[in-house]
Amino acid sequence: MKTTAEDKIKLYVLTHIDMSEQSMQLQEVGTYKGLLRELMRKLRSYARERRSLGFSEKECFDPFVGGLPSYFTIDFETYRQKELLKEWGVSCRNDDYVSGLFYNTLYEVIKKWEDEEWE
Repeated sequence: MKTTAEDKIKLYVLTHIDMSEQSMQLQEVGTYKGLLRELMRKLRSYARERRSLGFSEKECFDPFVGGLPSYFTIDFETYRQKELLKEWGVSCRNDDYVSGLFYNTLYEVIKKWEDEEWE
């Protein structure tokens, strides 16, 4: 079976969720679906106040994953983000937009995955 770009991004997401926080222990979460639900619960909790100020959940995703402490420890170096985007088949011609495209790509795959009930 051929690995798709979306599969690669999903694997990236799963391997970059930081379970060092007490509330993110796998034995408490149970499955990778539970782990992903917990990640989204934490994102929505983080975004609650910001959404009341008019920001969308998607707009809250960048500072959530880029801030410290974070439950989602992703690559923050632009050169590494660009390498990953290339590996995933996402082209970025302008270096000024690499981080935004990287975060957007992750968010879109996570949301689609959630909408499909983490299948």
